[in-house]
Amino acid sequence: MITVVIHTLDDAETLADVLESLVPAAVSGLVREVIIADGGSSDATLDIADASGADIVVVGTSSSQAGFAQAMAVGATKARFPWLLCLPPDVRLEPDWERAAMRVVLSEADTAARFRIVTEEGSRTDRLLAALDLPYFSGGIGADTALLISRAAFHRSGGYRLGGAARLRLAATRLVTIDARAVRSRRRRGAAAHRGANGGHFGVMRWLRMRAGGKSPTQTSVT
Repeated sequence: MITVVIHTLDDAETLADVLESLVPAAVSGLVREVIIADGGSSDATLDIADASGADIVVVGTSSSQAGFAQAMAVGATKARFPWLLCLPPDVRLEPDWERAAMRVVLSEADTAARFRIVTEEGSRTDRLLAALDLPYFSGGIGADTALLISRAAFHRSGGYRLGGAARLRLAATRLVTIDARAVRSRRRRGAAAHRGANGGHFGVMRWLRMRAGGKSPTQTSVT
């Protein structure tokens, strides 16, 4: 039912835990395919992916926002199943997430569901970022969001588009928060760390100042 797409670049330190969190859903048949869209890793990332049985696609040599957008487009095109789980390489899903995901899959095709992400022993700022979900408030769903979406809705949206940072805008697709948590590793490396420093979040204080001034975050370009 679900194809998982993960964009990687030198993410060996976190990838094994992420893939391990998918095992129960693979055993139950909910996750049918995992695609690793790699930007040219030089560490053990591809060895870990290969040992897990994931399909590997090398999409370039970049961990940038443009590289992420390209990777997700390639992964979505190669996916053979009707639902996509766009998963950052440093975010593992907590036990029993598959039950909540199954409810989304069985609901309707025009639904997308985001996971509530918390950071391992995170700082106060980390917790506030997770609570505000800035990738969504800033005009679309960003690269750091764990997102379950139908493949049809993903293609209808045009995929992740660049506007300072890669964003997926859902148009008519309904967005819900899935009743399951995901945990972001503090050991951010590779593609995940680079995206976080270049547009995954554009600054909680800036967002709050804009809200206090009555301005919508979507009126300001993300840089």
